[in-house]
Amino acid sequence: MKLAIAAVLILAFLPACLENEEEITVRPDGSCSVRVLAKGQAQDFAEGYPIPCGTEWRMLHADLPDYLLGLRTQTSSEQLRAALPKDKDAQLSFELAADYPSVGEIPHYYAPVTDSYRSAYLARASELKIEKRGAKKLYTFERRFGAREYARFDAWTRMKRELPHELAQKLERAGEAGLQLDPQEFERVLASSVVSMREAALAHLDDALLAEYTFGRAQMPVAKAAQIRAQAEQAIAAGIGAERLREVLTLLCTPPAERQWARADAEQEAGAKLEAIEGEMRAILRRTARSGTSLMDDSYAILAQLESSFTAFDHTNDLNDEVFRLKLHLPGTIVGGNFDKLEDGAACWEFQGDALQDREIVLRAVALAE
Repeated sequence: MKLAIAAVLILAFLPACLENEEEITVRPDGSCSVRVLAKGQAQDFAEGYPIPCGTEWRMLHADLPDYLLGLRTQTSSEQLRAALPKDKDAQLSFELAADYPSVGEIPHYYAPVTDSYRSAYLARASELKIEKRGAKKLYTFERRFGAREYARFDAWTRMKRELPHELAQKLERAGEAGLQLDPQEFERVLASSVVSMREAALAHLDDALLAEYTFGRAQMPVAKAAQIRAQAEQAIAAGIGAERLREVLTLLCTPPAERQWARADAEQEAGAKLEAIEGEMRAILRRTARSGTSLMDDSYAILAQLESSFTAFDHTNDLNDEVFRLKLHLPGTIVGGNFDKLEDGAACWEFQGDALQDREIVLRAVALAE
């Protein structure tokens, strides 16, 4: 699912894929029923909220009946992973259903209202307009999947902007042959990854410091906010140098002939090293933000936004490889919209989760009923 770091450095990790299916049936009075099906590998269900957690949802099928209870009670990720099958590739599916008085009352988030970072997860907003057209009624349905801010926080996106186009393409097309770079390319990629990872990490802190003015009491002097950022930048540069990323890149660039038998081991070691680097960067940001503020500064807004930013980016990485499908039944006959196809009179859409990077997706259908 996620490795929230430069994709160029984890090309060989093939993520699992969670399939999200929603079926919405709108009744003539505007009320509706919703059915949700989530299926994928066990590891896909270890993070975030892959199924809705509201108490109004009825479980139609569950390979692990206690899983929904764990989500509703905000069981920790560690506890959820322990409850899931030890085989991470084991296939699981969950099917739920709920009824709502109106389309607009379908929950915007799968996360429970008790989660402090609920808004960091994928937002889904639905709207239905019913208008009279003579003796007929026109039903206009929209379901909006909120944009996931991504490019600022993603090191690989930053690297692609800075690296020569040919080199970036070479990295993206490494495939089974592995990552093969000449010495000059190696140093160029290394330098770019160092800068990009640091700047991507600091973007989280930038948003957190801004929260002091947009959500907090706006009492922190601007000069102090700049000082906190500078301290974080210095701490990251001192604690996470180029040599550590050199080790990772060296693991991934070992010639295939020399590491063919141990390719997976090399990639796993590289991934583990990168996970550790990312964790240390976040620890530095937390520590710097906490030490640079005080209760008088209303540091809660800064620290809360920092954690929300981390949560949102991790969730976006989880979503990137997922598949979303929606099947919509409207009263009367569907006469238009941006759906992919009509199936037995129902509008059907499908899109990949990475389509939500930095842009909203709006699904729309219009039906005419007698």
